[in-house]
Amino acid sequence: MRSVPEWIGNTDDEKVPPRVRLRLFEKYGGICQLSNRKIMAGDAWDLDHIKAIWRGGEHRESNLHPVLKQPHREKSAEEQSEQAKCDRIRKKHLGLWPQSKAKIKSRGFGRTRDMSEHTLIERIAQVAIAVGWQAGEPAMELAGQIVSVLAANPEHIERFMSDGAELFLDGTFNAENGCLTYRSIGGDVLSPSVLRAKKGMQQ
Repeated sequence: MRSVPEWIGNTDDEKVPPRVRLRLFEKYGGICQLSNRKIMAGDAWDLDHIKAIWRGGEHRESNLHPVLKQPHREKSAEEQSEQAKCDRIRKKHLGLWPQSKAKIKSRGFGRTRDMSEHTLIERIAQVAIAVGWQAGEPAMELAGQIVSVLAANPEHIERFMSDGAELFLDGTFNAENGCLTYRSIGGDVLSPSVLRAKKGMQQ
């Protein structure tokens, strides 16, 4: 049975009287209850709530113990972070957490495989249309010829992206350099290998 009545704060932030601080210091043998280090003369120390107020603890003598200031700051920071997280979760469950009005910023598209393929297709269409208009040839036929040659010789893709129609002029886009069947010559659908053979090229 206590010989001295337990001190109980009237509010959660009421200052603890010096006599109660001394009683608690002596009760715990002057040991910091967070670091287990002896509190020496000149050390700054606080009284910490064993069960945090926000967790339902009371501001009273039996819920306090002595702690050094630095460990106390670290514990308080952790508890504040945890408290904020718990508050957010509770508000979300209750439908009280406001939706952010800030727009989510996209970092944009990277240089992915899909994007490079899309760019290549656009380039093929542009070159086929331009060459077809100048040569009086169907752009669709020329686009197929470009695809045929680039599929067989992917090393030409980078040069095609920069030089475009120049590859028609230097012979790179000749039908025999491709891998797809050519439209027709004399009514026959011919493959690039047949075209190469006709020209005496190595198959």
